[in-house]
Order: sequence, then structure tokens, then C-alpha cells
Amino acid sequence: MNCRRARRDLQLKSDDRLTFERELALGAHLEGCADCRAFEATLERIDETLARWPEPASDRIDLDAALARINARIDAETPDVAPAAAPRRTAWIAAAAVVFALVVGALAWRALRPEAPAEPHFAENVPPPAPRVETPTAPKDLVEAPDEAVALVDEPEPIDPDRVQNAREFLRTTLTELEPQLATAASTDEARAFAASVDEALRTGGSWPWRRMSERLLREDDAALVRTAARYVGIGADRLSIAALASTLERPDCADAVALALRDAGAATHPALADALRDPSRSQAAFVALSVAPDADRAVLLELAWRGFDDGRRESDAARAVLDALTSTGTAALAPLVDAGVRGELSEDRLVELLRGESWSTSALIDAAARARRSANGELTLLLCARVAGESALEVLERQLSNGDLHAAALDAIAAIASPAAFSRIVTLHSAGQLEFEEVDVALHAVTDANPDAPLRALEAAADAAARSGDASFRRALSGWVLSLETSAAVPALHALAADERFDPESRQGALLAIGELGGLDDADRLIERFREFEARDRRLAAACLIAIHRLDGEAAAERALEGATPRISRSVVATLRQSRLRDRELSTHRLSRALAPWLDERGTSEGRSQP
Repeated sequence: MNCRRARRDLQLKSDDRLTFERELALGAHLEGCADCRAFEATLERIDETLARWPEPASDRIDLDAALARINARIDAETPDVAPAAAPRRTAWIAAAAVVFALVVGALAWRALRPEAPAEPHFAENVPPPAPRVETPTAPKDLVEAPDEAVALVDEPEPIDPDRVQNAREFLRTTLTELEPQLATAASTDEARAFAASVDEALRTGGSWPWRRMSERLLREDDAALVRTAARYVGIGADRLSIAALASTLERPDCADAVALALRDAGAATHPALADALRDPSRSQAAFVALSVAPDADRAVLLELAWRGFDDGRRESDAARAVLDALTSTGTAALAPLVDAGVRGELSEDRLVELLRGESWSTSALIDAAARARRSANGELTLLLCARVAGESALEVLERQLSNGDLHAAALDAIAAIASPAAFSRIVTLHSAGQLEFEEVDVALHAVTDANPDAPLRALEAAADAAARSGDASFRRALSGWVLSLETSAAVPALHALAADERFDPESRQGALLAIGELGGLDDADRLIERFREFEARDRRLAAACLIAIHRLDGEAAAERALEGATPRISRSVVATLRQSRLRDRELSTHRLSRALAPWLDERGTSEGRSQP
């Protein structure tokens, strides 16, 4: 290996990108080349200086923003009128680009040159930078040799295999002797102290790439040695080390120690652990690493693992295990789960199923709904809040109605609660002028379709509240909306409205006629019983009830309802119903009530006579 190759490899080593074989060759070259050792020392001092340098602000060097400012300045100062201005504009752009390149180049040189700046500013309690070190002079052969003499060598020079074997034996012995210092489930700090002891002991064995050699020990049969080597490799692990650790998770006799080593390596291991979580042969050990990972990293790692499942594997046991683990991470799981729903990877029903079993979900969803903004995530958050939190979410959802961007989504969420309270709240919001008729009509139908019992219970609550307070306005509004529900799901509420004398006669009459349009044969039998209870003063209600019976089950049902009436009255009423059907026109309750009046009067008189 020549010096140019060595110095390039030193830079790769500094970035943790040098392979084991290259590092062996580099070590052999450094042993016999003082100039390259000095160059290595310079690189280390540069790294130390840059590590102590304060982090620049994120907007310190924003190339896009700077270029945009230059273009804006050019646009402002260059008239856009004559073609002759084009050369001047081109010159401006060229000049600006040159100046910009010089500024960026100067900043880059200042950050990367070997010596520290003249008067750098360091944070308090941070040691000053290392003293300036002159870059060593290039070896004579590099300066005077022709190009072909210094061409890069792609293949490393061979290393004495006996020396390599001796180094490996020394490494094995060192790890074995120091292994008692490492507890089975040592923390990261304890593993770091152990690694420092190993590094100190290995210094006597020469400048071999010990960590790269330790990666090779992960393939050994000796499980105890593999566990110890894994914890050593995990401290300060780079990309190659992480890949070696992740592949060792398959060994059940070493998996726990390897998982802890991946934990020691920090966030850089997330992609490797995510791959392991999706692999049935390694997932169990990966979950061990997950269990000891910091809480802040757990949800991120599990989301990464989940997103790696393709459509065909999202129902697999491995995917379900990842999803269950993600849900159990608490509030940190909410955003990833909502994102998965927006991407179509989880259905709304599946999300509700996952969230309903978690103690944190209700409060977290309500908080998220209160902070929701216009986006697919915001809309889904409102719906999940409604379905999981139920009526406890009504207040925050009602506040979101004033958010123009989420108004429709908030109303849909209230309707999704599908409870009597939600039904009543929608009517109240319309009465207060916060909702338009068309959107309320859609929302109330959605509530009724999801929960046919909602209008009925809402009516009962409204009637009771009106009876206590004496305010019948809301009761009238609610009955009006029930009458507007052109769906069979509203029939139970219509029966309740027709039977409740606390509602006005017009609403009760409308409810009876609506039952005739929306009900079935069972409703006809129920109305027949209701019809026989009406008195003379209820002629309009009786007429509406008989019209509904006739619509539902024909003349035979109407005749059953009139059982006990004189033949003349019965014929007259049935004839009126028949004429209406033959002429294909609506029969008015006024006309039929006149036909029913004699029977109602007669029945009332007979009932009065039967009273003691």
C-alpha cells in the first residue's frame, strides 16, 4: 500500500466506512510509515476540534434561501422591458454565482482546514481547541514519483497470516479474561466501561483494527465469547458493526446479549432492528432490544418496522406483533397509527379496535382533536376521537365546528358518536344557527342509520326536559327533525312521538302518517291497537292513524281496526279509503275524520254509559 492509498483509507476509517481487510492493510502500512502516522494524528485532531465546535444554526448556510435572495435582488434591480437587458442580467447572475461560491467555499475551508480559527467562540466549560499542528510534509516519493508510481492500489497488500492469527488469539484471550467484568444484562454505561477496559488491554497488542476483528468473533461457536464480543462491538458501532450484530440475532444462545449490544449502539441501529422485527427468525430477540430501548425511540422503531411490511404481510403474525407493541407504547403511538390509517394501511374499524383497549387513548385523542388542523390526519383524528371517546368528545368536537377547515369533519365525527346525546346536540346546533339545514339533515340520517334507537331516546329526553322546565321550543324542534327522517330506522321514534301527549297534535298526526309511509305489517297491528284508544276529541289523530293502517295493510286491516262499529259507519269509512286509493290521491285527515266522527261519538257515548 502506498501513502496516497493509505491517506484515503484513513479518511474512510474516520467515517467508519473502512472494511476489515483494508484496515488490516492500513495498520501494516502505518507501522512502517511515520509520515502517514503523523497524517493520522492530524485527522484525529481535526475531528476533536470539530467535535468541540458549536453547532451552527440550522439556517446558517441555506443555499436555496441565499440563491432565492440573490434572484429576488436581480429581479428588483433589472428592468424587464428591453431585450438588451438580457446580457446585463446574465452578467448579474454569473457574478452572483461566483460571489456565492466564494462565500460558501470560504466557510467550508474555515470549517475543514487543519488548524482552528484564530479566535473561535466555544461554549462555556468546553475545553479550547487543540494547538495548531502543521500538516506533515508529503513523503519524497509522493512528490517526485511519476503518476504511475503513485497510482491507487485496489487490492490490499497481503498480511502475514500468522501475525493476523496471533492478533485474533490475543483478542480472544483479552475478551475472555475481562468477561467477568461484564454483567449478563449490563446497562449501556456498564458496557461502555467494559469496552474501555478492553481497549486499554488491547493497546499492548499493536495497532490492529480490534473492533473489526471482534466482528469476526460473532461467527464463533463459543456462545460466551460471542456474547462478550457483541457487547464490545456495540459500543461505538458503525454501519458495518451494526449489520454484523443484526445478523447474529438469529442465534438463540446469544440473542439477548446481541439485542443489548444493538441497544448500546443507539438510534443508528433502528433500520437493522426494524428488519429483524419483520423476520420471524430474529423478531423475538429484536423485541428484547426493543424492551430495553429508550421510550422515545420505541414508537419510532416500531413504526419503521410496520412500514416495512408490504400489503401481503400486514395480516401476518409478525405484523400483528409489531402493531400490538406499537399500540402499547402509549401516547407516542397515536401519530404513527393515524398516519397508517391515512395511508390506507389500517382501516378505521381496525384503529378503533386497537385504541379502545388502551387506557391512554381517550384523553390522548381528545387532546389531539382539540389541536387538529386541516389535513387528512386531522379529519381521521376527529373521527377516531368520536368513536373511541364517545359522548365525552362532544364538547371538543363542537368547538371544532367553528374551525372552517374542519367544520364538515367535526360534524361527521359528532354524527359518528350515534347516540341520543349526539342527535340532540346536532338539533341544538341548528337551532342556534351554527348548522345549515342540508348538513343537519344528512347528519341526523347518519345517526339514525347507525343507531335507530337514538331519535327515540332523544325524544324521550327532550319531552322529560320540557316537562320539567316548561320550555317546549326544543321539544318542537326535535320532533320536527324526527318527522323529517325519511327512513324506517326512525319508525320507533315516530311511534313514541305519536303516543306522547306532551307533544302537540300536529306533530303526533304527522308521526302517524309517517309510520304509514315508512313502517311494515307489524306497525299496522300496533297502530290498530292505538286507533282503538282514540276518543272523539282525537278525530284528526284517529283519521291519520287509520290512513296509516290502510297504507300498510289495506282494507282488511282497516276493517279490523273498525271492529265494533256499525255496518253503516264501517262501510262509509272503508268506502272513503277505497275512493282515495282508486283515484290515486292523498286522503286528507279532515275528510276522513268527518267519516269517523259518528263512530267516535257513538263509542264515547257507549263507554260513558258503561261507567259506574
